[in-house]
Amino acid sequence: MTASALAVALLSFIAVCMTIMTVLLLTTYTSILRVLRQLQEILPTCQKTFHEAHQTLQQSRQILTRANRASEEVEQVVHKTCRIASEAADQLLFFKKKAASFINRLGIGNGNGNGAGRASRRHY
Repeated sequence: MTASALAVALLSFIAVCMTIMTVLLLTTYTSILRVLRQLQEILPTCQKTFHEAHQTLQQSRQILTRANRASEEVEQVVHKTCRIASEAADQLLFFKKKAASFINRLGIGNGNGNGAGRASRRHY
C-alpha cells in the first residue's frame, strides 16, 4: 500500500468513527431529553406530595408536642397524689401510734393487742 492509500484508509476509518460517535451522541442526547421531559411531568406531582408530607409531619409534631405536655401534666398529678397519699399515710401512722400510746397509758388494753376485758391467751 502506498502512503496516500494508507492516508485515505485512515481518514476513512476516522470518518466512520466520527460518524458512530455522532450517532451515539445524538441518541444519548435524545434519551436525556426524553428523561428530562418525564421528570418535568412528574415534578408537579412530587411537589404536591412533598408539600402534603411536610404538612403531615408538622401536624404529627404538633400532636406529639401536645401529647408530651399532657404526659408531663399527668406525671405531675401522679407525683402530687403520691406525695399527698404518703403524707396521709404518715399522719395515720402517727395517729395510730398516739392512740395506741394513749390506750396503753389508760390501761384499757393488756399490751398484746387484745381489747379491753379479754384475757391474754397463753400457750403452754
